[in-house]
Amino acid sequence: MLLVNRVNYLYTILLLMIHMAFALCVSMFGPAFVDLKYILNTTIQNVSYIPTLLSIGNVIGTLVGMSYNYLNRQLVVVGLLVLMALSSTCIPFTDSLMQLYSCALVFGIGTGAWIAAYNVWLIEIWQHNAGQVLFISQLMYGTGAVLGPLLDRPYLTGDTNRSVVLDDKDRDVESLFLQSNSSTISVWERRVKLEKPFLMSGGILIVFPLIMLLMFVCKRYRLPHLDRCQYSPLSDNPDLLMPANNDDDDDNDNGNGGHTSDIHQPNNNRLPKIRTVILLSICLSSINSLELVYFNFGSTYFQYIPVRLTAPMAASMVSIMSAAYTIGQVVNFGMAFLFKTEHMITFNFMLSFITITGLTFGQNIPQLLWIVSASIGYSVSVLFPAILGFFGKYLQITDRIATLVFIMCGVVNFLPPLILGKYIESFPSIFIIIELILLFIAFISFITFLLMRYRYLR
Repeated sequence: MLLVNRVNYLYTILLLMIHMAFALCVSMFGPAFVDLKYILNTTIQNVSYIPTLLSIGNVIGTLVGMSYNYLNRQLVVVGLLVLMALSSTCIPFTDSLMQLYSCALVFGIGTGAWIAAYNVWLIEIWQHNAGQVLFISQLMYGTGAVLGPLLDRPYLTGDTNRSVVLDDKDRDVESLFLQSNSSTISVWERRVKLEKPFLMSGGILIVFPLIMLLMFVCKRYRLPHLDRCQYSPLSDNPDLLMPANNDDDDDNDNGNGGHTSDIHQPNNNRLPKIRTVILLSICLSSINSLELVYFNFGSTYFQYIPVRLTAPMAASMVSIMSAAYTIGQVVNFGMAFLFKTEHMITFNFMLSFITITGLTFGQNIPQLLWIVSASIGYSVSVLFPAILGFFGKYLQITDRIATLVFIMCGVVNFLPPLILGKYIESFPSIFIIIELILLFIAFISFITFLLMRYRYLR
């Protein structure tokens, strides 16, 4: 039985609050891309290197997580979170691309180290009861991702030199106002406006590591006491593994609610471990990249499609997507008790293909874009956690496997921003094409695993 003391309850609450503040900060970058383009007198292509540098930093930060075996994890996390808060705050104050890139790289390193420490920390505290806490973690991240664009919204200016191609009856008053005043909006005004939300988000984030430092002095974190953990044993053969849980497989029902003993599985009930890890890494990294592309470039995309949304409205679109994403987490948590995981994943893959394709038909209809954005957020919300949980039935997710998955996510995230930055202004539909390609790669990886599972476990 797991024994969690009161201090570790406080650490759990603090970790969840930090995660929400982290999501708040990182979700503010994308909506500000167009304003940063004008502030630094550069191109969207140059500004769009921010996600690439964040990905590089994520990989470095994940490797930094190995230092937790030799250094106090709590102090390392405090230092990195402070650097993340400072680098995020400095973004609108930068005067050159090199300064901007340096801030993005530092924030990315902190992000990789934070994610590596955060998930392990929660699981370490709650062990086999960590499922509910990780679900709350998803909600906290989603809440921060909703609030970030909303905090940005009043302070965004966007591309005021564009021409709005709407019929007279559909012209937005705010768009007309921005066009008539485009010559009066200076770089200095853009910078001053953008400084405010980044100062607020950085100030929110920096408070929590200071609280953690105070807790380190007063009530240092201690590993909770627990009885011997029961893990699903792996095969001695490093290329094979045993399924950890088969309660979703009707053909494995032994009259005891579908639960079977992993120890007594027949030898043919084995899956190739290396291939399973590769498919898991490809699938999760593609889904992760799909989500980040939408969060980082969704606002820019909405400003350059034919309907030419204003920057505040484009930020609201991304916020709506984030809200639907968070609501989807709650809904699918309940749906998991009614449907098999693989059926839920397959359905949401199909729904995601439909909704992302729907962006094409909404390029001239703002009202349709609201519906499509919310639908995309809902449809993709289940994919990452459900796929991770489904693979987890057949694969014990060790630190080494988790590190490999995080590194793969960073590698896959490296390429899409480079393509989007070059073409999104002149050819906005490249945004839809990349999203569909990433979704297709993830879908093929998942189907391949289902076929492999059927072959080895039939």
